Amino acid sequence: MLAALIAGFAVAFPVNYILVGRVFDISIKWRA
Repeated sequence: MLAALIAGFAVAFPVNYILVGRVFDISIKWRA
């Protein structure tokens, strides 16, 4: 179970990082 959890994090982290980066970029553009 722990291995599956770690694997899930390893897969989800880059996706979350890209999504958060995109939202952050959009919010910066809206404020500018």
